[in-house]
Amino acid sequence: MGCGRRTRLLRNVIQIHHRPPGGVVAGHGRVDRGDARALVRLPWLAALAAALQLLAGLAWLQATGFASEAVLTSHVLVAIWFVANAIGRHGLLRHAMAIAAFGWMLNVAVMLPNGGMPVSSEARASIGFADADVTVGQLSKHVELTDSTVLPALADVHPLPQLGMVYSAGDVVLALGLILAVGAIVLPRRAASGTAHDPRIGRLEVATTHVQ
Repeated sequence: MGCGRRTRLLRNVIQIHHRPPGGVVAGHGRVDRGDARALVRLPWLAALAAALQLLAGLAWLQATGFASEAVLTSHVLVAIWFVANAIGRHGLLRHAMAIAAFGWMLNVAVMLPNGGMPVSSEARASIGFADADVTVGQLSKHVELTDSTVLPALADVHPLPQLGMVYSAGDVVLALGLILAVGAIVLPRRAASGTAHDPRIGRLEVATTHVQ
């Protein structure tokens, strides 16, 4: 019940694909000229991974028996995307990508040995989905949480009734990392934009010219 949410998080981040005006330094959230050329590297790769996750939930693909392969391929693509977006980064952006990658790895760590993301029936019941079948549709990437589940603490066991969802510890870490990444990209650009339009800067430059 968390895969759709993970896909949306990934899709929201790849939409931030703008170029800032040159290298910017703001506190520890440095965006250098290399980052300026591609704030989000390989966005098409992340989009492809998200598309594969969505396709894996379609009945016709599940009928072909290739749904599992699609999910596995999407995770490989996400791994490549995280590596590509972590290399050469600096400051907050680098740490944010590392945090997001760690959250993703927590989810993969529990999904691989269990054949999918285990989800607690009690947690589902608390949000009104007690009768939900985790073997069909977009929920088919999940499995029931049982006594034999490996790493149950990392499964979807945390209900959030207000939003009607069940999430895992990895979801929290992943979301935190992506939020920090967005902040690391957006805040320095806003600071640079504010400085560029500050009339006091222009007056200071003029005064300096006259003094010289």
